Amino acid sequence: MLKTNRAIEKFLSKTNVTLEIVKDDAFVKEKISTFGYTDQRIAEGIALRSEVESIYQTVLSTRNEQLKSSKVVQEKFAAASKKLSLYLDIFKTAFYDTPELNKELGLDTKLKRAFSSFVTQAVNFYTNVLTKGHILEKVAKFDLTKEKMQQELAEINELQVIYVKYRNIYGENQRLTQERNRKLGELTRYMHELRTIMTMIFEKENIHVLERVGIFIRNRRRTKKSEPEPAPTPTPAPTAPAPGASPGSAPLPEVK
Repeated sequence: MLKTNRAIEKFLSKTNVTLEIVKDDAFVKEKISTFGYTDQRIAEGIALRSEVESIYQTVLSTRNEQLKSSKVVQEKFAAASKKLSLYLDIFKTAFYDTPELNKELGLDTKLKRAFSSFVTQAVNFYTNVLTKGHILEKVAKFDLTKEKMQQELAEINELQVIYVKYRNIYGENQRLTQERNRKLGELTRYMHELRTIMTMIFEKENIHVLERVGIFIRNRRRTKKSEPEPAPTPTPAPTAPAPGASPGSAPLPEVK
């Protein structure tokens, strides 16, 4: 299966060239029709390729929306976490001598990092502050009013709405990607069958037809002809020793 966008785009481009040329080439159509590739079957391949192209472009668009939505969620989540962390520190200072309130407001627990856990912690914190007047009275010196706490709770609710939207886009992108891969598999099998048949028909006598429709056959390796081994050099006959020389001694130098 094709993994990257670049590979998919290259495949779709090559497929388009092959199908469009085959569609208009009477000679090629006549040859492949004997294997069931009628005008209707070729049209089906073209329609399938167009469908894959359309789904692919939709996946790209949805993926961009997902990335934008994810960035918004991350930014707002970071801002909300920073605010709640600040409020927790303030309230820990204000209620350092009242352990029961510390526990009631969840001040003895760390700030949650997972999204769902954070939302639960934040909603519980702001709701408790809003519903307990004596808490608002103690933190009034920090200019933490009921209106401010309501605004913070509203922002947490807004964060949840944005997150749900992001999850919907993410799910749709996953669905479209699976559909793209399924259709891409169908097109890959269709093109493999078509190219295999055309290669079988045209490879020997009309290889230029394959090149014209975008099917390139690698050159076959030519085996090197085995060269005859060189004839052995004849060994010269031994020279008779000069008179007076002992057998096996070096020959005497020639006297000029």
